[in-house]
Amino acid sequence: MYLSGSPAACRQVQPWVRHFTLDAPRVGAFGSGTKLKLAANHHVAILNVACAEMVALCRKMGLDPQVALTHMGYSPYIGTGLMRIRMPMMLERRYQPATMKIGVWQKDMQIIGDMAREVDCPTPLLNASAAVYTAAMAMGLAEHDTAATAEVLAAVSGQPRVGR
Repeated sequence: MYLSGSPAACRQVQPWVRHFTLDAPRVGAFGSGTKLKLAANHHVAILNVACAEMVALCRKMGLDPQVALTHMGYSPYIGTGLMRIRMPMMLERRYQPATMKIGVWQKDMQIIGDMAREVDCPTPLLNASAAVYTAAMAMGLAEHDTAATAEVLAAVSGQPRVGR
């Protein structure tokens, strides 16, 4: 959670915010918290699809994607928390209960795209990722975790659909 606004206003809400999160730093003037959250979700949207793509590539190469997760998941260079949370779902092809539903994420991606257009910033990776989320929606995966983007790439690569 990010707080934005005057230092006094952020200090004033800090006691209530601590009921929801352990850390809620002040990140700047009013509105900066929302902008930082959009930037974070932009990054997550792309990383999620990148993990799904890596899983599909490993499977197509005949490599168990668990090996990739085991050896890369905690790497200080390429490992991420998202990789450690979402890839196990992708490996098991089990996407419920959802930690973030594709249908909700689709709305967030629209907001991010709108903001990027408003500030005239190109987002080619987000745009490419958005197509995968849109395909997941078309596959009926709206209520599944965003890790179910792996099912889109599995389908495109000729793997039978499982997606639970």
